[in-house]
Amino acid sequence: MKPALLIIDFQEAFSGGPNAPYFEASAAVVNDALAFFRQKGFPIVWIHQTNEAQGLVPGEKKFGVYSGLDRGTDGVEVHKRFSNSFRQTELDEVLKKAGADTLVVAGFRAQNCINETYCSALERGYYAVLLKGAIVTGDAEAIRIVERACDSVPLRTLKKLMHQGKTDTCGK
Repeated sequence: MKPALLIIDFQEAFSGGPNAPYFEASAAVVNDALAFFRQKGFPIVWIHQTNEAQGLVPGEKKFGVYSGLDRGTDGVEVHKRFSNSFRQTELDEVLKKAGADTLVVAGFRAQNCINETYCSALERGYYAVLLKGAIVTGDAEAIRIVERACDSVPLRTLKKLMHQGKTDTCGK
């Protein structure tokens, strides 16, 4: 197993209003995952929604990563225009180049971008899991539904599996 962490649409533009408490609550889980993936040298992919009409363009404050996350300087950025992070983007190429076969998905809009990217990953032959506690939307019930419909795993479980030598780089 060679995992990659996908952080989808965790952008300032979406972090207010009814989404705010969910962004705040999930930031700790995402930051823990980021620290773990960095320590292990696993790929991190930051996926950003773009929409010129809404001002979601590189360089604009609201396009940027949510301030509660440790963006660091690592990882690859992928910009998307559709809910499905694979659609008309270079995401598949980035993941193949990194040798990733297992995707750990975190981010915004459980019932749209997260669900569509998760399903598209499975269609492309990746094994995908949602990072439990790191899926965001302004509706707790929508999060529960998506987490039940998809494979969802707590970070502590992922860490335990990866520490047991279940990846290409653990134990080396």
